[in-house]
Amino acid sequence: MQNIIIIDDDELFLSITAKFLKKNGWDVVTSLNVDEFYKKINTKDFIVTLIDLQIGSSSGIDVIKELKITHPSIYMIICTAHGTIESAVEAMKFGALDYIPKPINYDELKLKLNRILSEYQKEQELHELRRLYSTKITFDNIIGKSVEFKKVVDLCRSVMNTDATILINGETGTGKELIAKAIHNESERKDKPYIVVNCATLVEQLLESELFGHEKGSFTGAFASKQGKFEIVEDGTLFLDEIGEMSLNLQKKLLRVLQENEFERVGSTNVLKTSCRILAATNKDLKQLVSNNEFREDLYYRLNVFPIMVPPLRSRKKDIPTLVKYFVEKNCVKIHRPILNIPKSFISRLMKRLFPGNIRELEHLIERLVITSKGLDITFENQILDDVDMQLLPESECDVTAGTFISKYESFYFKTLLNKFEWDTIKVANATGLSRKTVYMKMREYGLKQI
Repeated sequence: MQNIIIIDDDELFLSITAKFLKKNGWDVVTSLNVDEFYKKINTKDFIVTLIDLQIGSSSGIDVIKELKITHPSIYMIICTAHGTIESAVEAMKFGALDYIPKPINYDELKLKLNRILSEYQKEQELHELRRLYSTKITFDNIIGKSVEFKKVVDLCRSVMNTDATILINGETGTGKELIAKAIHNESERKDKPYIVVNCATLVEQLLESELFGHEKGSFTGAFASKQGKFEIVEDGTLFLDEIGEMSLNLQKKLLRVLQENEFERVGSTNVLKTSCRILAATNKDLKQLVSNNEFREDLYYRLNVFPIMVPPLRSRKKDIPTLVKYFVEKNCVKIHRPILNIPKSFISRLMKRLFPGNIRELEHLIERLVITSKGLDITFENQILDDVDMQLLPESECDVTAGTFISKYESFYFKTLLNKFEWDTIKVANATGLSRKTVYMKMREYGLKQI
């Protein structure tokens, strides 16, 4: 609701102004004095207030000072029949956004209020987006409406409240870690710790210490005892990302945890127990690694109790428009710019892309385009896209006839070759597979002359 409150000691002014504002979609509350105003201002969420500079014996500037403390988000316009620049500047110094002199030009007032309303709506939108993006990850707020993704969600929800080990398979960038986090956040362990360990980022000795902990002096640099993640996570969830990168030696230790729920710190013989739930993820074919003797077969079957395959983006293209909207809004909020519009033609181009890097590739592309887009729409203009990013030309390049397009790039083609071969037309003819006569003809056609 567009709520506005007006304070003025002129009843006729209040009546005329309220009538005008109601016709323009505002819900109006009026006050004839300061005491009445302070009572009414807490009855609704007012967007803006119109304040007379002099209200009987009270000062509108004093009202502005008070509102700046009690209602700091309300937009304030000072209204005065004593419309000196000095009084307006003073009012704005204490917190008024704008001023308007009496007798009021109602068209001008309408413009000012429309600008305020537009600013208010943007602020509300940004506030909601910030709230949304700080929300705990669950399957309800992971983006995906396609049939393929809904199948994944159904599988996850069917197993999340069990103790079964889950192996999440999928290409790089498909959102495996998000799936793992959502499983934890919707499970009965949601109030317990959730810890992520990336098996690909640490060498074997450091990964062993990270997982199982170590005793002081157990290896060079072990100056103090350290708890491992299996101890810290207690009865929460431990997510092992890139499990296919783990060495065979550590795979053996992990197998013991899965079989016996026990382990030892590096350099210790004291057996420790764990009751954590293990989730693992990989972008590799573990079956193939088993065949290559690079992954333990017994560990594979222990991990693969409940396999989940996250589909690549090319298999769930119906999710692209929703993902794009999310990434556009997220990145606009991030750099504090108004939310960009998303043209249908923009989505059409993206739908033709295979996205070998999946959702992560799409996210990074949108982030770049949000930064480089200059107008109100997100576009591919001002963005250098190579063949990997997008196998299409910028739309502005195609706003010409086919003949004009071909001529333009054909002239670039011949000019480049002539420069490359130092204007040796025989070499140019050999490179193009054309006769020397045709090369001369093209040079005349495009006005190509050696300088």
